[in-house]
Amino acid sequence: MKTHTTYGGNVIAEISKRLGNRSFLIMTWHMAYYHHEHWDRTGYPEGLSGEDVLFSARIVAIVDVYDALTSKRYYKEAFSHEKAFEIIASEKGKHSDPELTDFFLSLESKILFIKGQIDIKYFITVSHASLANSNLY
Repeated sequence: MKTHTTYGGNVIAEISKRLGNRSFLIMTWHMAYYHHEHWDRTGYPEGLSGEDVLFSARIVAIVDVYDALTSKRYYKEAFSHEKAFEIIASEKGKHSDPELTDFFLSLESKILFIKGQIDIKYFITVSHASLANSNLY
């Protein structure tokens, strides 16, 4: 299981050799290769920590954990959205970037909408309220 990051990175590196070092392939390689590095250096494949892990890989790491927790696997049942958020919040600063974790958790209504767990009227109301409370409106 721990080798999927290096296998994925190797596949993308091979594609990059054939197509040339395009910026999207370089970023894709970083995301595939480093998305299991942890904020506290306990991850793999290189045991990086904090901001030594590229930003794109830190984003993918949080989303990957959410997907893994909320998806049924042959070896486990899916956790509820609420339980997944609880686990992700408890790992803030250990597994994941604290600032990105807070941002991810702040997107709860959008995540539920994407997963089809809330209806469009609620999503529009919450999104409008969030926008009205921001400096963007």
